[in-house]
Amino acid sequence: MKRPDHRAFTLLEVVLGVSLAAGLMGAAFGLYSHVGGTRRAVQTQAELAAMHRQAMDLMTEDLRAALVYPFLQAGLEGGIDQVRLMTATLPAVTAWVAREGAQETAPPAHDVQWVGYRLRIMEDENGLPVNCGLERTCQTTLTAQTVEEGREILADLIAPRIQFVHFRYHRGGEAAHPAEAGGEIVEGETDDGWVDTWQRNELPLAVEITLGEAPLPQDMDPKEYMARFETFRRVVYVPGSTLPQATPTRK
Repeated sequence: MKRPDHRAFTLLEVVLGVSLAAGLMGAAFGLYSHVGGTRRAVQTQAELAAMHRQAMDLMTEDLRAALVYPFLQAGLEGGIDQVRLMTATLPAVTAWVAREGAQETAPPAHDVQWVGYRLRIMEDENGLPVNCGLERTCQTTLTAQTVEEGREILADLIAPRIQFVHFRYHRGGEAAHPAEAGGEIVEGETDDGWVDTWQRNELPLAVEITLGEAPLPQDMDPKEYMARFETFRRVVYVPGSTLPQATPTRK
């Protein structure tokens, strides 16, 4: 009489099976983590690019509507880290609609506004400066007197992740030969006509905008920063400028 054949896994087979299953699960989890990390990185880059594009588009819109306002003898003034300009815009809805039951009348609104861009720097509880991001200020009431921030001057944090901003201004065709054109040489001017500051009662021919996500390290020049860190750059032509355009020369 034959005995029934009872077969079972040996210890070696069990160990190999468990090891193989653990290896497959580890590989699957590693692939899932890699795909998830790649997805998050791509999403972060897309959000960052969208934020820079939105800020650039807003500044481009203001610059293309820039003008010289004779009442205040002002047009555009700025340096490498901030800029203010007169820009034409439509008044807000509150200027057209009367509010029923309102205790105060709506403040007057102009179709010309003082608009500015700069980094919002605040102090923490220890008194140390904190970079909060790119800020847009808008003065809706144009008067020669000092106005109150929070009422006539509105400040909006439009891009908290932008920690670096740099502006340059083009002097137009007079920059090619400033002595022959009767123009003065401005400190910081390059051979191609770009300057670091603008304090004239006329608009520059163009404004170069550079934005970055990383803050500017201490004791680092902005030019070195733009060479080492990733930045977003755009040159905006200013239609309201009366400066002559540069004429190409043959060598």
